[in-house]
Amino acid sequence: MARVLLDEAICNGCGRCAEICPVDVLRMNTDGKLAIVAYPDDCSGCHFCVQECPVHCIEIDDRRNTDGVSIYDKLGIVDRWNN
Repeated sequence: MARVLLDEAICNGCGRCAEICPVDVLRMNTDGKLAIVAYPDDCSGCHFCVQECPVHCIEIDDRRNTDGVSIYDKLGIVDRWNN
């Protein structure tokens, strides 16, 4: 399961991420000025939002599963990002 990381301090509120998210993880806040992670557990890790964001305020961490164990550890692969 992927995890969406959104830096609200950088978000310009354009809404492109909310429009492109195929599983509705990202939405605009109640006043429509900032993106929020509305359904974090539903992220499929497609990276569409990351590619669409003009200010680069979104990051996807898809290296961890819901059980907190790295997929690299499960497969016996060296994680070059954390070693």
